[in-house]
Amino acid sequence: MSMVSSSRLLLAITVAASVVLGFLGVLYLLASAMEPMRLWVGIILIGIALVLVAFVSKSLVKPPPITVHWSPSGAVKLEELKCPSCSAPLRIENPSVTRVVCQYCGRTIEIVEEPKW
Repeated sequence: MSMVSSSRLLLAITVAASVVLGFLGVLYLLASAMEPMRLWVGIILIGIALVLVAFVSKSLVKPPPITVHWSPSGAVKLEELKCPSCSAPLRIENPSVTRVVCQYCGRTIEIVEEPKW
């Protein structure tokens, strides 16, 4: 069973338990006219039902989305990459690629970012 379905199952069981306990609490409150001890049982059952409802409402609240901001430590300057064979400029369409084929001479160049220490 996946983590999502097990948490939904737990949520459904908690909601059902709070409804049943709240209903029984109201019944005990109504029956307390005959026997005063039932008043306390009804109050306790309704209290437990309210605690379960509070637990369910907290689990339904979605956390705010996480955003990551990147700021370089210094000024950013663009470098033009050139083919080591023919010195033609290399066009990189996607920044995640690690290899580029020169459109003029056909050589495959591997892009490696080396640290600048």
